[in-house]
Amino acid sequence: MLTTVLTGTQFFLFILGTFTVLYWIIPYRRRWIVFFITVLLFAYFAHMLVPDRSDDLQLYFWFIDRIREGGQSTFNYLVANDNFGWETYFVCKYYYRFFTLLPDSRYDHFLSSVTIFITYGLSLLTIYRASKRFDISRQYTYLGTLFFLATYWFYDSASGIRSSIAIGIVFACAYQQFVEKKHIVLCFIGYFLAAFFHPGGVIALVIVIITFITFNTDGKFFYFLLLFSVALGTRLVNYLGSVTDIGFIQAITERSEKYSQRAGDDSSTAFYVMVVTLILVSSLILYFSRYIRNSDKFSEFSKFYKYSLNTVFFLIGIMMISVVFSRFVRWVLPQIGSIFFMLGMQFQENEIQSKGVSEAMYFSTPVDRFMYRLRPFVIILFVVFIIVYIWYDCNGSSLIWAHFEWEWQEAGYPYIWEAWYGDL
Repeated sequence: MLTTVLTGTQFFLFILGTFTVLYWIIPYRRRWIVFFITVLLFAYFAHMLVPDRSDDLQLYFWFIDRIREGGQSTFNYLVANDNFGWETYFVCKYYYRFFTLLPDSRYDHFLSSVTIFITYGLSLLTIYRASKRFDISRQYTYLGTLFFLATYWFYDSASGIRSSIAIGIVFACAYQQFVEKKHIVLCFIGYFLAAFFHPGGVIALVIVIITFITFNTDGKFFYFLLLFSVALGTRLVNYLGSVTDIGFIQAITERSEKYSQRAGDDSSTAFYVMVVTLILVSSLILYFSRYIRNSDKFSEFSKFYKYSLNTVFFLIGIMMISVVFSRFVRWVLPQIGSIFFMLGMQFQENEIQSKGVSEAMYFSTPVDRFMYRLRPFVIILFVVFIIVYIWYDCNGSSLIWAHFEWEWQEAGYPYIWEAWYGDL
């Protein structure tokens, strides 16, 4: 098995290589097969991971084992003790409870593999639907998808579990509702599940609600407000917490205060990487906006376009709340960047072809000529960014903590959990 000879980072590169080879071999109309295989490979990667004893995932394994041993009484104790906010985010507690029903600790790893199957599955399904709906060519779909695979933080999803699922569900439902306009009831069920899974789902849902409110306006005033989202959101949540004793509101108030206390400068390399990612995605939206808006398919994409702008302004507004900022950059921006690159490149190419290459390059307005001639440099910059990010994945991101069992054994660091949390 490859997981007995490859390290975690090498297996990540193997998945990217497999995706690339299959993508260019399998007929383009069957590209869903490549996406599905890629999801399965990442899920298998997560299943074979052996986390460090200080990682969140190892903590979750320990709790699952204790609940399995102690049964319902132990589970009730943990809920009453409000571990992980389970009393409020009750959907999450049942998600974990499901894995305690599996026979023994050998099945604990299904927690991470199922999580990755959900998060990557929803994300790649969204990218696939966007590619198919808007007739994106093969090369643009490949680059857009590779951007997603490179910038989506795998290990944080596999180990963190909760926020990646909640935010991922909201994003997938937002795309489904705003673009596909199908299965609306299922989307609202998804919003409900996400809101009671993790606070990240609540924050993500607020952006969806703002999109509904602002859709029939030019939105500029709300963009301005989103730049001050931290101050406004904190004040609103604190007010609601002072006038009601509803458990859900109180839990949000507590988490808001916790995030606000952690606000400040973040000088880590990961923070700067995320800021650069935000700048790149914002630049792509700015560059491609005229082509997307001028397309005859813009009416199908307009609500999602608005949602994406709201997300970008929101991220600028919460940049100093690094714990929230990082989660949205890691799990939302990769999908927005992928979709806007695919659509933007395709719609720009369609416009050039409709005018004729010579007409477009030599007889268009000066602004149009400049934008057309900038096109190759945008592609090169995008590809270079993907390559550099893959290098960062393997050398500086949380992916370097992804290890298989043989790596720990070789390092003399056995797979043993030290019970820091005492007996239950």
